[in-house]
Amino acid sequence: MDSKPEKNYTAERMVVEVLRNNKPMMMLYPERRFFPSNQESGTMVAIYSTLREDLYVVYAGRSPDSNLPVIHAYLNPLVKWIWLGGLVVVFGTLVALLPNRQPAMVLAAERQKSAGHALAGAVASHATYSESHD
Repeated sequence: MDSKPEKNYTAERMVVEVLRNNKPMMMLYPERRFFPSNQESGTMVAIYSTLREDLYVVYAGRSPDSNLPVIHAYLNPLVKWIWLGGLVVVFGTLVALLPNRQPAMVLAAERQKSAGHALAGAVASHATYSESHD
């Protein structure tokens, strides 16, 4: 743990070594910031993110009973897949909004058939039919 003064706050920073199978993976640096101007504090979360999982490490301050640092760690699986799913939805919506050319071609062929039927109807209306019994 170390402390570093900044321009408008003082930070208590924890150095957390992340291990997997007793092998070091990385270092994370969560911190707690104290703002003297308004007597408030805030936490800065350290995040290790992969496609499979996200590790969030939060330094919550010191325990009032033992004065030892309190660290919260959260392992959230498949967080990136939520964002990728959102991208798939947006892409699918864009594809669905594209105009479809096939109905336009079908309508053009249907108009040609309609024009042919109209011409046949005009010829049939000028013809006379007679019924005779021989």
